[in-house]
Amino acid sequence: MKRLFTLSAVLVLALSFAAFGAVQDFGRFTLDVPEGWTGTFQAPSAIITKNDNTAQLVVTISGTEGASLGDIAAGVAEAFKQQGFTNLTEPTADSDGDYSFEGVNPQGAKSHVLITGADDEFCMFTMTGLETAADEIQAIIGSLAEK
Repeated sequence: MKRLFTLSAVLVLALSFAAFGAVQDFGRFTLDVPEGWTGTFQAPSAIITKNDNTAQLVVTISGTEGASLGDIAAGVAEAFKQQGFTNLTEPTADSDGDYSFEGVNPQGAKSHVLITGADDEFCMFTMTGLETAADEIQAIIGSLAEK
């Protein structure tokens, strides 16, 4: 988790040009929600949606319950398939041990998933609308702060 928050701090500095509306509390963590976006909390996830519905970020922080990140990624990909996602790629690990995959959600939008973690927790970012809102989504992720 420490690596995640270090990455978040670097992203905040690199993307500090984004205009933010307010810091919003999502239980165990906070995020800066930009103007023109709305944040809601459905434990254990923060759902940040652009008001014109062209982009969305879902941040989930939860316990691993003893599962590996690979098992969590495979389970999430299977759950997405059951929810109607199509063209799902196989979850793959990068050199840091983080997993990612992508697919098309039931509304026809491309979604990217990144799962990272350490110790007994994982953090999952589900990003939709990167084609039009990548800078804003990265800035929101960069603002992630543990309480």
